Amino acid sequence: MAQKPLMVIYYNDNTLPLSSLTSTPYTDVILAFTVPENSQSTTLVLSGNLPSTSDLKADIATLQQAGIMVHLSFGGAIGLDGQPINYTLLSQNVSSVADQLAAFVTEFNLDGIDIDYEDTDALMNGTPYDGVSFASDLTNDLRTAIGTDKIISHAPQPPYLWQGDSNIPYAQILANTGDSIDRLYMQYYNNPWYVTPVSQIIDNYTAIVAGWSGFSGIDASRLLVGKPVGQGDAGSGWISATDIGEEIITPLLAAQSNFGGVMGWQYSSDGPGGPWSTTLPAYLWPS
Repeated sequence: MAQKPLMVIYYNDNTLPLSSLTSTPYTDVILAFTVPENSQSTTLVLSGNLPSTSDLKADIATLQQAGIMVHLSFGGAIGLDGQPINYTLLSQNVSSVADQLAAFVTEFNLDGIDIDYEDTDALMNGTPYDGVSFASDLTNDLRTAIGTDKIISHAPQPPYLWQGDSNIPYAQILANTGDSIDRLYMQYYNNPWYVTPVSQIIDNYTAIVAGWSGFSGIDASRLLVGKPVGQGDAGSGWISATDIGEEIITPLLAAQSNFGGVMGWQYSSDGPGGPWSTTLPAYLWPS
C-alpha cells in the first residue's frame, strides 16, 4: 500500500507561534537550525530564530500530540555569529557533531534530524576537505547514535544529484549510507538551471527514482519536492501553490504511486489559512 504523501515545512521565524502548526495540515515541521556557536567552534547551539528551551519543549509536545512530527535541522550556510559555517572544522570532529545532534534528539524528544549541508566546493570538488565523506560519516554516526526509529533527512540542492553531471556527490553519499537517509528534501529553488521550466523538476525527480548507470535510484517515498512558500523566501524557483499542485504534485502522483510529497521554506509565509495550507492538501490527498 502506497504511503500518504508528506507535507513538510521549515520553521525559522518566531513571527508565527510554533504551536499554531496544530491548525494546519502539515505532517512534519523542521526546526531551523542548530549551528556552531561561532566559526571557530564545534559546539552546536539552537539558533535565535527558535523559541526558548522551555517553550520549545512544550510546543514540540503539543505538536506531537496533534500528530505532527518534529525534526531539528543541522547546518545551513551561516552560523550563529553571522559568519559562514566552518564545515572544515566540523569535518574533523564528525563523531562529536553526531553525538551533539543525538543529544538534542533526546533532550527535546525529537522525531528526527535533518542535515542541511551546504558546502558546494567540498561536495563537488573535495576541497578543502572531502564533503562526501563528511556527509556520509555524519549520517552513519548519527544513525548509530539515535537508532533506527528516528528519521534522518537531507536537503540537497539539485546539482548534487543530477544525472547530467560528471560528479554526482549525493549518489555516492546514498551508496555510502545505505538506508540510513530516510528522506531527501530536494531544494528546487535558488538553482535556476534546475527549476525552470517546471518539467525540469519532473525530469530530475523521475531520474532520481529510476536511477542511472552507477546509481540504483531510490524509492519515491524517500524523495520530496522542496519549494519556497512565499515569493521572498528564495532568490528563484517560487511558483504559486496552485501551480505546485497542478504542475508538480498531480503529474508526480500519477507517475509515482509512492510520491514522497512536498517540503516548504518557510512557515512564516504560510501559517493557518495560508496559500500552502489551504491549497496543497487537495492535490496531495485527493478524495
